[in-house]
Amino acid sequence: MKVSNIDNEGANVKGTWLCRLLLVLFLPTLTSSPTLAQSERIEEINGKVFLVLPDEEPPENMIWGAFGEEIERYFGVPAYSNGAAEDGKRKYQCTELIHRFLRVVYGIPTRIGMGLGHGRDLAKGIAGRFGDSHQARGLIEGYIIHLEYFENEKTAYPPVVGSIVSMHFNSRREGYGHVGIIRTMETHSDGSVSGFLFDQHGAIHKTVGLSIKPDKVVFRKDDNGIWSAQVESWKFKRYFPVIGWTNVVVQQRDR
Repeated sequence: MKVSNIDNEGANVKGTWLCRLLLVLFLPTLTSSPTLAQSERIEEINGKVFLVLPDEEPPENMIWGAFGEEIERYFGVPAYSNGAAEDGKRKYQCTELIHRFLRVVYGIPTRIGMGLGHGRDLAKGIAGRFGDSHQARGLIEGYIIHLEYFENEKTAYPPVVGSIVSMHFNSRREGYGHVGIIRTMETHSDGSVSGFLFDQHGAIHKTVGLSIKPDKVVFRKDDNGIWSAQVESWKFKRYFPVIGWTNVVVQQRDR
């Protein structure tokens, strides 16, 4: 930092010491508290460039609270409780969180009521609706992006942290299904990849005060480079099939 247009030598000395003092006071704060928008990265896989969000481990102790209470958050976006089953309140469905996350993080104008599907359909539905160019104008800015869907067992493109995953939540592949966002990813010695989901209303009929855990999704690539996935339900202690996932594709970086 330079103090200019000062003729008096004493004033220059005072100005220099003042600048040093300000740097000592404020530089640690400026360097140790990056904004959310500085924490994403881009990664090229098989010719496509994906926007990858940061790993954030889920809370160690999650409690199913009363209706509207925050359970956890990822990338600054909270997930809320639907309360006890007898309350009959279903505002905070899994799909509500996905729509809200896309609005807050990327500025994508999606919402419930647009006919984009239930949990089992939503990853594909939002990619179909927002597959064209979009200027990111949320917590993340400075990219031209679009959403692209990849079907389980039919794609060479893996999910990344921040991918939206649609799944069945029973072995019969019936019902509304479920949807969540990958918040962590870890590669294992056998080549498989696993990650915890950030989701909302992951299993119904919970009791207020119940200790809950995040569901885990596991991805494997076969000898032909095709990815398949299953979700491991902490509640049911079983694996259920994933339907597909949607990644954020970077078309242009304008910053």
